[in-house]
Amino acid sequence: MRKKNQASSFRPVHESSRTPGGEDVVPTRALMPRRRRRQLVTVALETLADRLPLALAITDRGLRPLFLNETGTALLELGTVLHWDGDALARSDPSQTETVRRCVGNACDSEEKLPTVLALPRSEQKDAAAQFVVIPVRTPEAPSKPAQVALLAIREAGRALPKLELSLQSHYRLTGRESRVVAALTSGLSLADVARMLAITPGTVRGHLKGAFRKTGTHRQTQLVQQVLVGLVLALFTL
Repeated sequence: MRKKNQASSFRPVHESSRTPGGEDVVPTRALMPRRRRRQLVTVALETLADRLPLALAITDRGLRPLFLNETGTALLELGTVLHWDGDALARSDPSQTETVRRCVGNACDSEEKLPTVLALPRSEQKDAAAQFVVIPVRTPEAPSKPAQVALLAIREAGRALPKLELSLQSHYRLTGRESRVVAALTSGLSLADVARMLAITPGTVRGHLKGAFRKTGTHRQTQLVQQVLVGLVLALFTL
């Protein structure tokens, strides 16, 4: 299932380290060949990804995985959100599999190069409701061409994300109660559900939600949840 040592589309952030005056301090080109650098960057990314609490996969447009981190592998073995059909990642409902595949393809083709959030309901075959954040990965050699692979962050809806509340407080300066409300909403709970869970009134929940809107620059609940999920994926290495 787990495939590694594939050709990497990642590259170092800087080709060399420079002083404020522009002089090279450590010319990385002179340290090792480009191919070797990419191999080391790939290994480093995979090692970090394995330590993250979110299920991550790098797939091609047909959902064939090039990489799964340990959390992603465990999620696949559990089979509640995705399973292995012998060739690619899939949902039990073929139409939902096609929806994910189409979402990945559209994200790879998009000129905006922005992450896409996809939410799938519980399937008739009992697959759990799931959320996907799809980030197209373009090669540095052809940054303007459609991406051929994408990074997928996958989670089962209704399950809390580790450290999400602390991340929300850190990134958006939400209060503790605001962060708990937003974290609960990202799990797919309704305002009434959140009120019952936190033992507060629906009016109080809406008040915290307005505060979260103001601090995150969003205006609708769906927009807030999407921004939080995308922001979480993009800020994974700060968790």
